[in-house]
Amino acid sequence: MQRVPPRVQAFHSTFNTDGEYRTIGNVPLLPLKSKIRGPAPPAPDPAADDIVDEAIYYFRPNSLFRNFEIGGGGDRVMIYLLLFIQECLGKLAPGGRVGAAGGSASEGSRVLANHALQNFAIPGDAGFPLNALFERPANKLEADTLRQYLGQLRQETAARLVGRIYDGNTLSKWWMSFSKRRFMAMDKLNDAQRAEIAAFVESEQQRSSFQQQVHAYTDVCWDKCIMPGKVKAALDRADE
Repeated sequence: MQRVPPRVQAFHSTFNTDGEYRTIGNVPLLPLKSKIRGPAPPAPDPAADDIVDEAIYYFRPNSLFRNFEIGGGGDRVMIYLLLFIQECLGKLAPGGRVGAAGGSASEGSRVLANHALQNFAIPGDAGFPLNALFERPANKLEADTLRQYLGQLRQETAARLVGRIYDGNTLSKWWMSFSKRRFMAMDKLNDAQRAEIAAFVESEQQRSSFQQQVHAYTDVCWDKCIMPGKVKAALDRADE
């Protein structure tokens, strides 16, 4: 018999609990360890990882995957940050604003801080690369709040990233080796390809939901049909 290798899955956010956080469209406003002003609620535990920590930690392994099954709002925020980190590495790579030598860490910090603050698109804008996966804000107030939140995430990510990709004033070759990788190749997809990926993600979510329902029904059937030490020959009227 031919052995089938186990399926390797991408790494997901731990902030996928729906309904726990305020949501704009389908983007949750997750807690953040940050002194940067914005609508993100403060992290209840400063010692625990927040979504920025997760995105930086999982950037390199997740960059190796072409498919990513979204498990909740935390995954959407992570996807956005993974693409932003990719942009940041591009600014520091050969041909970027800092160039092959990488400059100093302070120069890299300045470049990434400026990039985080520049005009950027939000869900619903024509230039937003993930519109197939994100819902547009319902009104202008929500749009303004979402822009502030994404800006807060971008600034905090850029600030923390410098400490991870620089060793003194030298860029890490291990980090920069990922500067040309594209997570799900989302930044180079046309609208039709993004729609195809969105359809795939939706089908995967439906499949996962169906499997969860099957497991739930199996548990119910086991509790109803299997008595301690005895199999019930028929269901009671109440059970039916």
